Amino acid sequence: MNRVELKEKAKASLKGKYGECIKMMLIYLGISFVISLVVGIITGLFSLSKETQEIIKSIVSVLIAGLLALGQLSFYVKISRNEEVTYEELFSKTHLFVPYIVISILVGIFVTLWSILFIIPGIIAALSYSLVFFILLDNPEIGAMDAIKKSKEMMKGHKL
Repeated sequence: MNRVELKEKAKASLKGKYGECIKMMLIYLGISFVISLVVGIITGLFSLSKETQEIIKSIVSVLIAGLLALGQLSFYVKISRNEEVTYEELFSKTHLFVPYIVISILVGIFVTLWSILFIIPGIIAALSYSLVFFILLDNPEIGAMDAIKKSKEMMKGHKL
């Protein structure tokens, strides 16, 4: 399937569903904002330095946002496959939280290491690893390194 056919297929699967996608994005952003706000208030109640408060807020926000991001991605994938979806999908992937975090850390390390060589290899590495979360959704039992390897294989020759 070439790029034009893929684009047409994507447009067809989204037809009439843009509103649902926008609602999901707004729900995700709203929940992330509220969590960030609550964590900020809670850390502000303790006698912590501003730097410590910011670090705690960042870590909690990234963890919660990561947990919800996988659910959001699952929502969009199901829409693209014309499957039935509900907004509860946002919270349906909590069992994949640990693999999600492990994969995120590994991809971050690998992209950083490639970026140290030069910016272009870092960009190429980021593109190579861009399918890892889709692979994790389709194969929840897959290991982090296997997901990364499979993403690299799938992206070989398809980075443009």
